[in-house]
Amino acid sequence: MAAAVFKLIDNGKELREIVIELEQPPSVVRTLYREWLDDFDAGQQRLRQAEQEAKQDREERAAHKRDEADMRAYERSMAAILKQPR
Repeated sequence: MAAAVFKLIDNGKELREIVIELEQPPSVVRTLYREWLDDFDAGQQRLRQAEQEAKQDREERAAHKRDEADMRAYERSMAAILKQPR
């Protein structure tokens, strides 16, 4: 049903025409119309948000790895200093 409604919306049909052609209640067609809109508006926004969150997560993991590497280098330096005779 959703595919049929989406196709008719894409073809420029009005609510009344879709209801008559598919013999569906207006409430069903309205709900599917909202889904059709969501696919293009809110769906795109959710996709951009997910991409942004994934990018932020990658950046945080990279920063964490750099911090760990810096800490290991510091520990090696300190161990070398402590081994030196006084």
